[in-house]
Amino acid sequence: MMSHSKGYTPLHSDDETAQGTHSRYETHNDSWTFRALLLITVFSAVGNALWAYSAFQATDREVTNKDRSLYAKLERDVPTPYRDDTIFAHPNRSIADAAWESWVVDPGIVALPHDWVKGRMLPQAQHWPWDGNKGIYLLNGYHNLHCLQYIRRSLLRAVNNEQIDIDPEEGLAHNLHCLESLRQDTLCNADDTPRYSGFSKKNVAGVMQTRMCRNWDKLEDWARSHTACYRDIGRETKGFPEIEKYKFCPEGYVFRATGSPTPPWITGNGASRPGEE
Repeated sequence: MMSHSKGYTPLHSDDETAQGTHSRYETHNDSWTFRALLLITVFSAVGNALWAYSAFQATDREVTNKDRSLYAKLERDVPTPYRDDTIFAHPNRSIADAAWESWVVDPGIVALPHDWVKGRMLPQAQHWPWDGNKGIYLLNGYHNLHCLQYIRRSLLRAVNNEQIDIDPEEGLAHNLHCLESLRQDTLCNADDTPRYSGFSKKNVAGVMQTRMCRNWDKLEDWARSHTACYRDIGRETKGFPEIEKYKFCPEGYVFRATGSPTPPWITGNGASRPGEE
């Protein structure tokens, strides 16, 4: 009798099984390696992007801080075009004169605490007459405006064959001082703005080209918050007392010497003379 046994074919031999298991293990392992590398790549890219952004922000802050004024903390945040048709250049002299004379330099005379200026490496100035802890300073922007006004007046008087000042020699010296001051200020600022040429009816470079400026009104607010109560009076009077120019404090101003709005020149408390140490 013939024996008929059903043949049994194993799915895998031992070697084949081991090889298949190893193959599946390698595939699984490769998959995890790929994922790990992908995650590392993604995290690295995100990290680099965040670093670049923070570096940009830091640089932007650094540039902004460097361009911020040292004392009133003014930033260049006012877009302003160059113009040659402002009221200050009006062909009608009366209109232009009124515009130029509307500028008041007096607020630029300020009284700053000695401790405040010492912390900012500024020289100590003469005492403000109503508070020995403060010194008298002239803000540079206001000095420049004063010089421009004075030079303009002198030019127009010369054109009209008028005497430029009560004392001609002193007037000339004042003009030369102002020109030299403006020259030094121009070199100090070294403005590198490229002003485009051409396309102007008056052949003037940069007309209507916009630049970023500081806010003059904010400077004036800062100046008035540190007022020295100054008013430019008595120029026509020889020997006019300097201290009399510092008696124009705003209404409600509280004096440290009296602790009230009552002026020291009335009570006699804490008053000194400009220049006294």
